[in-house]
Amino acid sequence: MIDSELPLPVMRGIDARRMLDILDHVEIVALSEMFLRWSLFQEELSQEKRSQLASDALDLATIAGFCGPDWKAAAREDPPCAIAYLAATEVTARGWGA
Repeated sequence: MIDSELPLPVMRGIDARRMLDILDHVEIVALSEMFLRWSLFQEELSQEKRSQLASDALDLATIAGFCGPDWKAAAREDPPCAIAYLAATEVTARGWGA
């Protein structure tokens, strides 16, 4: 668990505390890689949207580095919110097994 007094890394668009509450480390990494992949390969996206996805991917990678590989979500939701569902689906698709 991360000390609530410990300052979280500064993010451009991602709520770090929320991500730490709902996602395990492996899910944060998977979501980061998913966003980066979309920013690079989804041709129909505007340059603005590509830039936002790349920025969000960097934020998520920073959060993953901050919390470390043993991190487990602090407050799982049932059913999971959409972002947690996407992250879990990406972990399963990669065969990483959360």
